[in-house]
Amino acid sequence: MVPPGTCETWRSAEALVRGPGAWLGIPRPDRTEPTSVIPYWAVPVKQAGKLCAPDAVAELLRVGRARLEGVAP
Repeated sequence: MVPPGTCETWRSAEALVRGPGAWLGIPRPDRTEPTSVIPYWAVPVKQAGKLCAPDAVAELLRVGRARLEGVAP
């Protein structure tokens, strides 16, 4: 969900980065209904193909981990 090449500069301990040659299955943009066997988006996709800023993803992961561990971010 981040631009190509991000794996070369990723510096977050909260996630494992899959490098070149790795695959990640993602749901179709219109899949928003929970099922037990088909991946879906918890939040509807507003613009297919729009990528996230790596720094924003790293911060989201950091805050999420802190909250799970009961530490204020």
